[in-house]
Amino acid sequence: MFYDSILPNGIILMDNYGYWESRQKALHEFEYLRGEQFNHYRIVYTVV
Repeated sequence: MFYDSILPNGIILMDNYGYWESRQKALHEFEYLRGEQFNHYRIVYTVV
């Protein structure tokens, strides 16, 4: 899985996070399933 190959303290850029509700839902479901809480930094419609 892509996420498992990210280095510790790495960054994932998720485009259109603020535009498509389904992207927000998918990210939050992924956090829930992994038992993790990510730091979200919103830049316009992108989240880092």
